[in-house]
Amino acid sequence: MGNIPAPSGLVVDNNGNIFVASFSESKIIKISRDGLTKIVYADKTKGIDGPIGMAIDSMGNIYVANYNKGNISVIDKDGNSRVLMFVKKPYGLILDEDKAKLHITEQQNNSVITYDVSDIIKTNKKHVAEESKLTPAVEKQSEIRPVIHEMNFTTKTTTPTMIESSYTRGTSSGITAPIMIPSNGEFD
Repeated sequence: MGNIPAPSGLVVDNNGNIFVASFSESKIIKISRDGLTKIVYADKTKGIDGPIGMAIDSMGNIYVANYNKGNISVIDKDGNSRVLMFVKKPYGLILDEDKAKLHITEQQNNSVITYDVSDIIKTNKKHVAEESKLTPAVEKQSEIRPVIHEMNFTTKTTTPTMIESSYTRGTSSGITAPIMIPSNGEFD
């Protein structure tokens, strides 16, 4: 599994495949669970440019912090990609699948951004109830669990109208303000 230039991010899917981000080559390499097969899973043709942080959900969608492009993209299990949002120098990613939130460190503004990925991850009580009928081992029928829906890559890049954040940033005059990205996608 060696010979991956500047490895910077790493995730493992439900099948045990390893995905490694190569920052210097702007590629994501997929390594089979047995370590015998290594292929380029995504590269600049899929919008990858300086990948650093990565996260993966239970359906195999990979979220990538493209440092050089200043964006967060998502690649579905079939290799289709789209840009979720623009971020100044994105670095680390953590996905909270239960709450459908993607947490992103933004290096240029020394901040953490929370992005709602509920358009990708949906919580559906009805699905849990139907699953409970099929699986007798499920004891709590009222339990809410995430359900992943297929992604639609025909839509254009969207910018959230509001980004949740309890983090603040100080100004030179000592005033602190919540870190948010305006709905038009412009940064300060």
